[in-house]
Amino acid sequence: MLHARLRRPLGRAYADLSKAWVPCRRSLLNSQSSGCPDHNKLLNERRQSHSTAASRQCQQVPVEQEPPVSAYVHLPFCKRRCYYCDFPVSVVGSKPERPGIQQGMQDYITLLCREIEAMVKVPGPPLRTVFFGGGTPTLVPPQLLKQILVALNNKYGIAKDAEISMESDPGTFDVLRLQEYMSLGVSRFSMGVQCFQQELLELCGRSHTLEDVYKAINDIHQAGVQNWSLDLISGLPQLNSKRWQHSLQEAVGAGPTHISVYDLQASDFYMIACVLTCTQCMYFYTCTTVL
Repeated sequence: MLHARLRRPLGRAYADLSKAWVPCRRSLLNSQSSGCPDHNKLLNERRQSHSTAASRQCQQVPVEQEPPVSAYVHLPFCKRRCYYCDFPVSVVGSKPERPGIQQGMQDYITLLCREIEAMVKVPGPPLRTVFFGGGTPTLVPPQLLKQILVALNNKYGIAKDAEISMESDPGTFDVLRLQEYMSLGVSRFSMGVQCFQQELLELCGRSHTLEDVYKAINDIHQAGVQNWSLDLISGLPQLNSKRWQHSLQEAVGAGPTHISVYDLQASDFYMIACVLTCTQCMYFYTCTTVL
């Protein structure tokens, strides 16, 4: 799935991916929420709202499109679905190197490249930014990522100084893999750490361990990555002020060029919304530690 974020959509009418798709949730989530009528009603209302928004977005896309300046490429593969996640992902399990999984990735990339080739090219300058989001893009082998970049460059061109970014998770890359991505032109990595407590990682269903986090930070520095960001989530269940301050200090100490803090949004998720923490204290410690 591909679309232009800054100007007009490429190919299909995805003016805003966050609003244009109907969320997919695990059957486990739905089964556990079956005993809560109000929750089920809220889920249905949100699905209808997203569906209506998608139709409205499609109708608003004009026939004449401006040339794209940026491309977002969705690579949906994840080892598992986190308990708070409502993004469209394809779960591949703990061994993504299996031949069947690799073939599935190749099939997806092949179709994605065909979609790029089939798009109407609007005359304009080359792309200034390319962002690979997910999912977990670093599960995709470098040789497959190269196919996408070649297709984009052939169709639209990619500026020599373009910023090419990849989302990543600890435990899905090593030094060699990072260097291979960089050799393809990837210049920025965004790593989803979320927190620095093993018990909280398990509680929110993350596939990586705290050991994976510290190894990933070391690998990023060993690979010579100059531009990378680290993501944290505030408001996780059982995340108190002391733990949050520790996560912030560890994040700053890791030396990223940017730190992103996201508030947990789980108002309609029964599995994780049962226990939520107050985010006001989280905000205070974020300001005093990061700023």
